[in-house]
Amino acid sequence: MPDGKRDHHARTRTRRASDLQVSRQSRAADAMTAFSGSMPFIYLHIIWFGAWLLCNEGVFGKSLIFDPFPFGLLTLIVSLEAIFLSTFVLISQNRQQERADRRSQADYENDIRAETWSIHLGQKLGVDQASVEADVQRRLRDIPK
Repeated sequence: MPDGKRDHHARTRTRRASDLQVSRQSRAADAMTAFSGSMPFIYLHIIWFGAWLLCNEGVFGKSLIFDPFPFGLLTLIVSLEAIFLSTFVLISQNRQQERADRRSQADYENDIRAETWSIHLGQKLGVDQASVEADVQRRLRDIPK
């Protein structure tokens, strides 16, 4: 196997291995982010807030009121939840960015590899590189921005 191809396969195996070695904390953050962005999360909160408000308005009896209006405990809990959820989202976004960066690097390496092969094949076939490059530049200019 040519060295370039062997190196490419080794880098690919290394990237796959590093993806598998994701920490438990990162997986937990991803799971929390996925759950908090789902409809079951919304339904759970509707039930939780509804039960909390009904209980603390005395619907189930005055003896069960533990956080009377203006619901200071509920406010504290919801604020803490927001802090943790935003942290989970940031952790997940950082991991997604790392994955995107690795994919981008792999795409760049493949583009360089393909361009190098194209140049060498073109030379072997006697293709006029200047006319091909002029055509490429024209096509690039025509791409809507």
